[in-house]
Amino acid sequence: MKNSPESPQTLESQFETAADLIITGAIEPLKELLNTHPELVHTRSTREHRSTLLHYTAANGVEDVRQETPPNIVAIANLLLDAGAEVDAESEAYGGGCTTLGLAATSIHPQKAGVQLDLLQTLLDRGASLQKNSAGNAHSIVLGCLANGQPEAASFLADKGAPLDVVSAAGLNRLDDLQRLAQSATPSDLEQALRYAEGYGALDTARYLRDLH
Repeated sequence: MKNSPESPQTLESQFETAADLIITGAIEPLKELLNTHPELVHTRSTREHRSTLLHYTAANGVEDVRQETPPNIVAIANLLLDAGAEVDAESEAYGGGCTTLGLAATSIHPQKAGVQLDLLQTLLDRGASLQKNSAGNAHSIVLGCLANGQPEAASFLADKGAPLDVVSAAGLNRLDDLQRLAQSATPSDLEQALRYAEGYGALDTARYLRDLH
């Protein structure tokens, strides 16, 4: 009996191949695959998170085994964006509304790889929005960073103009912002702000919040 010829890869299997190439840093094979199948940059995972390939560069909100950050992830992100990936495409991870910027800012993997801030800057340079609640769980992006143990990313994005609330201002020890925001904050917000200030060793804002009681 003759072997039947191999059936062509489905779009879903090509997407899976591309995701593996991203997390392993295999940029040349990824480039070849995208040249052959340019529609992949707009394709979404069939998994519940419904991520695009660009979301995989954040190593967050996708399947656990693919939460890895190769050292050339910034070049890979640029490759995907040059190929037409939508920088503010939203995935369904963490309650929905997650962009690559929000996922990368709250992810420990690019931070451990030493490329988190470079990746964030690249996404911002390519038009990523700071104004969205893009970190999941309805969090603003700065609060999302603090809630996930990423204070450096939180401070970086705040410096770039990401909006602050009373909790994130407290956690970042930004007293002027805290004093302004505290005027319209609820008692519950102020209690949470104090927890974040104390948790992050923000002495000035913690002292101010204690004095309010």
